[in-house]
Amino acid sequence: MRRGWSLPEVMVVSLLTALVMLIVTVTLSSTARWTRLESQKGFAMGQIQSTLSQLESYLQRSCSAGVAFRAPAAGRPAILAMHLQDPVAYASAPLWEPQWTCLSYSPGRQELRLFTSPGARTQLPLAPTLAQLDQLAAYPGKQRLLAGNLTDFEYTLLVGPVAQVRLRLAIEVGRAQTEVVDMSRKIYFRNRV
Repeated sequence: MRRGWSLPEVMVVSLLTALVMLIVTVTLSSTARWTRLESQKGFAMGQIQSTLSQLESYLQRSCSAGVAFRAPAAGRPAILAMHLQDPVAYASAPLWEPQWTCLSYSPGRQELRLFTSPGARTQLPLAPTLAQLDQLAAYPGKQRLLAGNLTDFEYTLLVGPVAQVRLRLAIEVGRAQTEVVDMSRKIYFRNRV
């Protein structure tokens, strides 16, 4: 009686095992890549949603007359300055905060930063002038990062008390490949002056 396997049988079994392992490895590798890509997209969309929600809460505390936007130009960041209604000080007429809440988008750094700068407490909303927007662009005060890897930031005042904000965020999907997640939101101003 013969014991064990012959050399050709062992080679055939080894070859079949290697083939099955190769198929399993390729399938798991592509699944892992797809899962990583989808989780990156989910994280990017969450980051954009969070940023848009925060921006919406600021714009709803302002009005179109208290908002100024300057698009990015050569070497200059985009600036969105908002004069917000003071939520605490409410007399017969609303008062506006003694500062501007600003967003600065730098295309070179691909960052959207939030900061406040001194302004004047008024009974009417006051948007900064173009010269003041230039000063705000170079504001040296404390700034907080809202979003990184942004490829674009747009603000458009539409008809009526409505603004549209669009954010585009780049995510890496492979070697030297990026995909852009684009999201926009229409925001309705609650305050009218």
